[in-house]
Amino acid sequence: MVYYVFTYLYAMLFMCQRGGEKVKIKKNQKK
Repeated sequence: MVYYVFTYLYAMLFMCQRGGEKVKIKKNQKK
């Protein structure tokens, strides 16, 4: 059970990081 929760949190952090990178790329393209 603990392993499942840890994996879920890790996945959320990974997705947030990818989302942040996409936003930065969009901002750079606008410039």
